[in-house]
Amino acid sequence: MALWFAYMMVAWCAGTSVRCETQEIDVRREDRLHWPGGVVHYSISENFTLQQDEWIRKAMNMIEQQTCIIFEERPRTSYYLSPKTLYIMTGCGCTCKVGYHRYGSVLRLHKQCFKRIGHVVHELLHALGIRHEHQRFDRNYYIHINQTAIRMPYIRNFFRRRRRLSYVCNAGLPYDYGSIMHYPMVGFSKSRTQPIIFPIVPCAHVGQRKRMSSSDVARVNRLYACTDRYLGDNIPGAVPYMEWQRHVQKLRRLQTHIKCWRRSLLSPSMHRNTPQYSSMLQ
Repeated sequence: MALWFAYMMVAWCAGTSVRCETQEIDVRREDRLHWPGGVVHYSISENFTLQQDEWIRKAMNMIEQQTCIIFEERPRTSYYLSPKTLYIMTGCGCTCKVGYHRYGSVLRLHKQCFKRIGHVVHELLHALGIRHEHQRFDRNYYIHINQTAIRMPYIRNFFRRRRRLSYVCNAGLPYDYGSIMHYPMVGFSKSRTQPIIFPIVPCAHVGQRKRMSSSDVARVNRLYACTDRYLGDNIPGAVPYMEWQRHVQKLRRLQTHIKCWRRSLLSPSMHRNTPQYSSMLQ
């Protein structure tokens, strides 16, 4: 009976650690999505027109002027794709994987993406590791999502992030209707007359694609530790930068402790002669 109880105790603890690790592992994963040193190596396809190429570089310049991010162009090579590079290509839609990937990232821009420069900035911020504003954990206090109006292939774009992951991604900043990372009301809707996003605050405008908001700028600077740039401490409702940094460091340490604790529970060295095993039977 005692052995059975000890086995169930270990199994329960191991299962608990797995769940905790699943929640906390996102903190480290988010860190790995940031470009090392804030330097983005990129290559622009030759298939863009001169005007489109100019818009891409102008969007990069907008980000560089307000943050510590540096875009460095790599020479175009038709026979070899360099790793750790952001490849900007023509394609269907405006898409980009979030963050840095050591085997390279691809940002695709259709001609429709050049109606407003904000669309290009939006995708470049995705490449930097910035996520959608309307997917925050606390979004239900600010918007209502009409799920029946979403086109099925894009339903993942409206999933809500978990609390701790959202706190790290949002950099301790309040919800921003004016964020360039916020979807418009009818984005990816089945019908232009059937909105998906309904702001709870009356007359709030969402989905602007003109410029980065102050929260967008502060979010990039906080995630990349641009301490000599605007950090948004004066934004109403924002957690001070240093306090947010302390909270994130605690989450990182907690994740490390959980992983070590789980390894120790499942370690082969934990046999009958160890004090840990004996104490579980008492």
